[in-house]
Amino acid sequence: MVAPMIPRVVIETSATPDGTEIVLSREAGHFMIRVGRIPLMSSAVHGSEEAMAEFGFAGHAEHPAPRVLIGGLGMGFTLRAALDWSYTLLRATLTLRKTSISST
Repeated sequence: MVAPMIPRVVIETSATPDGTEIVLSREAGHFMIRVGRIPLMSSAVHGSEEAMAEFGFAGHAEHPAPRVLIGGLGMGFTLRAALDWSYTLLRATLTLRKTSISST
């Protein structure tokens, strides 16, 4: 028996500076970002993004007013984890350099 195909719904597309297509889609109930045909990130799996925030705070948890620089939003998991890690976080700076794939 063949499993039914899970539909992919394209939400938005854009292109990198070299012309490679970036696609934001919904697949099997999760959001997926692909560059070309390569999966870049998924809302189903985001442990590495959370680990990055934890690593950034290692050794600084007792700082009274930590500041964090996060390069790129992606799906926001690193920013969310940074905010969860530090209840006293007063300032988080987010930098974006690439073309946005969503207009919202």
